[in-house]
Amino acid sequence: ARRRRQSSDDIINNVKNGHDDGVSSRSSSRVLSAHWEGDAVAALIYGNNNNRGPPPPVPAAGAGVTEATMRHGRGGYHRRVGDDDDEGGKLLKEKLTLLDQQIQRFTKENEVCKTLRIERENLLQEARGIRDRAKEEADDIRKEIDEERLALKRERKRFQEEKDRNRQLTTQQVKWKDEERMLREKIEKLEVEMDNKTRKGELEIKRLHTVIMEIQMKNKHLVDEVSICVVNASIHDDDDVE
Repeated sequence: ARRRRQSSDDIINNVKNGHDDGVSSRSSSRVLSAHWEGDAVAALIYGNNNNRGPPPPVPAAGAGVTEATMRHGRGGYHRRVGDDDDEGGKLLKEKLTLLDQQIQRFTKENEVCKTLRIERENLLQEARGIRDRAKEEADDIRKEIDEERLALKRERKRFQEEKDRNRQLTTQQVKWKDEERMLREKIEKLEVEMDNKTRKGELEIKRLHTVIMEIQMKNKHLVDEVSICVVNASIHDDDDVE
């Protein structure tokens, strides 16, 4: 019994040192990461003997019992009752408190990992949506520019035909000049509109590209955080298995 209590005290001291220093050592992780139940804790204190049941009860205060011999299970064992029982009960409560705190911390870390995974999926979905919308907008802008260029080409062709035809009609020179002026103004207007739309399309494409790059950087950061959480969770799982 003395050797078992000494081993339990060593485990508690290791757990305390790991908790106070803020560093989870491999030995303390093995103790704290396991989701122990009452039977496992009892096995840690009293040994892993399947033939033994739970520890005997502590005598009531004021009963006048200072030392007693108690037999338990088939093999039986003897232990002191009194100060040793009080100390063992305190150690057990301290162990259970530390284990509960560690379990709560692991639960919170798992929730944070789940939240990061959800945020990552949402960001990926948002990035895909922005990319698809940017592609659609870029296609629409290119299509509109092509249509404007084709219309300008047809307009220039028609203008040239009108010009050649009006040159042969001396009686319609005045009308030809007016029409030529109107066509020139229209061509200039179309050229200005085409230039504006081209610049607007290029600026929009650059802006969307910048947004996509920012989202990708943010996604990379979240992926790194999720990877760290997954590695930590794997380490804890390996410690639980050990």
